[in-house]
Amino acid sequence: FAEAIELLNIKFNLLKESQIETALEYGTQSFIRKVNISASGISFDDESKIEIGRRMYMNITLLPTDLHVQTMGLVVDCLPSEVNEDEWSIRVEFYGMKASEEELMVQHVVKRQGRLLAERRNNPN
Repeated sequence: FAEAIELLNIKFNLLKESQIETALEYGTQSFIRKVNISASGISFDDESKIEIGRRMYMNITLLPTDLHVQTMGLVVDCLPSEVNEDEWSIRVEFYGMKASEEELMVQHVVKRQGRLLAERRNNPN
């Protein structure tokens, strides 16, 4: 368990499909994206530039378990994507997450990290 906590202290990102619902100026936008997610934040690419400092409501579905985590997010970075020139790379830090949902997020990240490490050991290419 201590090793898992140490892994969380090192900012690691995981590639994961999640559904994110954001409250934007002109209503609510829902989309499914592959994202990098950690216990403290999320990053993803999107067609729209989002203003740094914008606050977002996020309803995240953690796959494959279909667990839902709701939190607020603060956009901390929005740069042109290195992958697709027509998209923006957006980084969001979580805040205001309930303790129970924070625990779900930590458990999800630790389990996913464990699966990725096991896959690397089994397929050392």
